[in-house]
Amino acid sequence: MTLNQTIPKDGQQHAVPVAWRTTLSQIVRAIKEDRLSSLDPALHVRAVLPDDVLDIRENIRAYGVTLVELPADSWKTSVCMWSRAGFWNVMVDLHSLEEGRSDLVLGVRIVEEGDEYNYEVEWVHVP
Repeated sequence: MTLNQTIPKDGQQHAVPVAWRTTLSQIVRAIKEDRLSSLDPALHVRAVLPDDVLDIRENIRAYGVTLVELPADSWKTSVCMWSRAGFWNVMVDLHSLEEGRSDLVLGVRIVEEGDEYNYEVEWVHVP
């Protein structure tokens, strides 16, 4: 995703920018469909290590729900924050068939590289 809006770099918590939502939704869809390791390279999502894929899968299994696509309400509670280390930490509230909004959260690091954003899936767990 190319840069098309200014994202705050002030260390404060903000709503997830619209510019990132489609890619984040596609990451959640890939997690839900258990195909996180085969995301389209055009999404600029860095490859997720096999052990991390297993950890994510196990955390969802242990929590005991079936993930669903992100509803629009997800963006009301999901947040991002600039880190002085040079990236945004993003936390996306996940939804399930059983609960609606669950306690599970997707953690993604977003790095600005040139005129693009690159996504690094870090974890799915209950914070």
